Amino acid sequence: MNTAKNRALSILAREADTAESSQMSQRVHPESASQPQVSPAEQVMNKRRHTETHIQTQFSSHESLNSAAEQLINDINMKRKENTQMIIEFKDSLDVQVQHTCREVEKRMFDVYEEQGKILQVKLQNLFIILDRISKLEMELKQFRRALGMLYQEVVTD
Repeated sequence: MNTAKNRALSILAREADTAESSQMSQRVHPESASQPQVSPAEQVMNKRRHTETHIQTQFSSHESLNSAAEQLINDINMKRKENTQMIIEFKDSLDVQVQHTCREVEKRMFDVYEEQGKILQVKLQNLFIILDRISKLEMELKQFRRALGMLYQEVVTD
């Protein structure tokens, strides 16, 4: 910002020098008789008014540039806020969709568990029936072996 002020002041100083040199050349070479002669005090006052007007113009254009730059910055910040809000809304929407999808997947998973549970229940019942039969057959086999052993003992001892 100081650099811009320094440039503006150097431009003003150059223009003031240019205005002063043109006034000096008019004093040295009064070519136009239609212009009245101006006293040195009036020349200084005119020069001061011209410089002040020029400074005001430069500063008003500088202020308008600052104002435009601030407006651009404000616009950029506003768009960034809008983008941030849009991302937040997108995330919220995505969260809702993900939660909905998770609920559907979970429901489907429990439906599959229920279906497989019924099938598994039937198979487990069949397994327990078979295991019961095996236990009974093992007991019958033990009884048969005992009876066979006793029969052998009777045959051998007689």
